Amino acid sequence: MDPKDLVAQTNRAHALLFLGRTKEAEAIYLGHRGENVFTNSEEKWEQAILGDFDDLEKAGLTNPEIARIRALLKAPAK
Repeated sequence: MDPKDLVAQTNRAHALLFLGRTKEAEAIYLGHRGENVFTNSEEKWEQAILGDFDDLEKAGLTNPEIARIRALLKAPAK
């Protein structure tokens, strides 16, 4: 998997999260902060992830870690 393919990385992070591999998912979620998801788009990684979390929850897919990771993504980067 190409680590620069952010669409694939979003899917990987979500899969890890739902498999209970939270630390691995968190590393991916936080590791791409500030990056553009697509080269021809201004959508930032964290915006895409937060939108995905909203969509997942609307579809009934929940995980208790989503709220914590959402807060981390909204916080200023260290």
